[in-house]
Amino acid sequence: MVQAVWGNGTPLRGYLARPASGRSRAAIVLCPDRDGATPYFEGVARAVAKAGYATLLADPLSRAGGTAAVPENDRAALLTAPGAAEQRVADLRAAGLRRCGRRVGRAPETVHPSRGNL
Repeated sequence: MVQAVWGNGTPLRGYLARPASGRSRAAIVLCPDRDGATPYFEGVARAVAKAGYATLLADPLSRAGGTAAVPENDRAALLTAPGAAEQRVADLRAAGLRRCGRRVGRAPETVHPSRGNL
């Protein structure tokens, strides 16, 4: 896991996967669903890195100490609470990810390593 604290004091935790070649086509920010940054999504990040893209799995529960610090049964409630989605987008934007919150290219649900469409 990696962690950074941005200019406004916002902590952002995540998992960084890089292509083995050390050269990437581009960088991708992977924003997981209501389960948080689980080992499954770490595997997705590694698969995307194998396809040549540096991938940051952003932990949506960073403000709560990270996915691992939040009991599994409490994660969905925290992530779906009123204003939670807007806060995550604001945190990612504070981290310098200006395009966050907009769909660019294909819809996220259509990009999946097990479907072979990376």
